[in-house]
Amino acid sequence: MPKLKKLTAKHWQAIELKWRGNNYQEIANKLGVSIDTVKSWFRRKSGLLNGHYQDFVDDEIIKYTRRRKNKTHKNP
Repeated sequence: MPKLKKLTAKHWQAIELKWRGNNYQEIANKLGVSIDTVKSWFRRKSGLLNGHYQDFVDDEIIKYTRRRKNKTHKNP
């Protein structure tokens, strides 16, 4: 579980951009920050966004699974 820290809109954008398959350079360009900044945000153990990204991925997987399950039940 990540440490509870208030994330900025830019941080949440970085999380979503990574989820959508953007690499670090693309994220940096879109957010107007250096690639080193983006890399530090997602660093494995100590990165500000690493735990938040993992939680985001878990949530998205749960949502996807529920949507598929609901579609299956609606169409017998």
